[in-house]
Amino acid sequence: MTLMLSACAQVRADNKGLRLYGNLENIRDTLYVQKIDPIEARAKLVARVTLKDGRFDVVIPLDDACQLFVYERNNMAQNHFSIIGIPGEELMLLGCLPECERSGSPLYKKFFAVESEIKSGRLTPYDYIINHLDDELSAILFSFLTKEQSYQLYPQLPENLKNGRLKSCISMVIARYHKMDRIASGKQTCAVGAKAPDFTLSDINGNPLSLSSLKGKYVILDFWGSWCGSCIGGFPKMKEYYCKYAGKYEVLGVDCKDTEQRWKTAVNKYELPWLHVQMKKNDPNISELYGVEGYPTQILIDPEGTIISRALGEDLKLYQLLDELFSK
Repeated sequence: MTLMLSACAQVRADNKGLRLYGNLENIRDTLYVQKIDPIEARAKLVARVTLKDGRFDVVIPLDDACQLFVYERNNMAQNHFSIIGIPGEELMLLGCLPECERSGSPLYKKFFAVESEIKSGRLTPYDYIINHLDDELSAILFSFLTKEQSYQLYPQLPENLKNGRLKSCISMVIARYHKMDRIASGKQTCAVGAKAPDFTLSDINGNPLSLSSLKGKYVILDFWGSWCGSCIGGFPKMKEYYCKYAGKYEVLGVDCKDTEQRWKTAVNKYELPWLHVQMKKNDPNISELYGVEGYPTQILIDPEGTIISRALGEDLKLYQLLDELFSK
């Protein structure tokens, strides 16, 4: 979706958009804008902004305040920045990314002034918020807090701020830290030496499949997604060992954060021969239950149901352990 040039009045009449305008000297043609989901650590492209001689003036469609990541596609590593996008506000960028001049409507001007104080060390987000509990800027700065600070300050925030137009700035932070707590608890509960908790999800044919149905076998739980490059990159090694020790262990792929079609397409595309289930939106969160911090995560369970190994990312130690178990 390419956004066309928009008049200033358009955003003022439409509180569902953020006006983004200015002149960037080092961007050739297009800026990309992603909406960041800090809870699931996912990004969604919401706009492509076409520049003409560096100039642009567009409305980014937003329903709620959210984290935005703005970047030049062919030079993302250098030319990018993050900002809280606020419907009904105006954000101006001048100069060269990433260290461009930033200004805009009064709320953004105030934010950039306070941010400068924070970066200089003359002010902390905590000190600002505790002294400005009724200020909308405190909602924006809430994402700057540590988990402990956010838990301490949240009960002190007035209801008009918690339920105001920037409520998502606060609620997303609390939800993200709560998720981190659940994952940490799951990781402790499902540490090496613990019994693997049972679960039931639908397999690729739509039939219920329980982990307990595989008791008596070695099982690798593989938490993955079609969107995960590292997961895809690890499939050749997984397939090699699945063939090498055929019948000696089972793999149960647990697909996360995919649509059903993308999941099934990936299984077929990469010709994954083992068992598969998918964690859908309304299913119990098995990744949190097992303390999955990133993808891929592979958990090896022995025939008695005891967890004997956890691996995050492409960890060759898992395959070394499989060799120790089955090469005799």
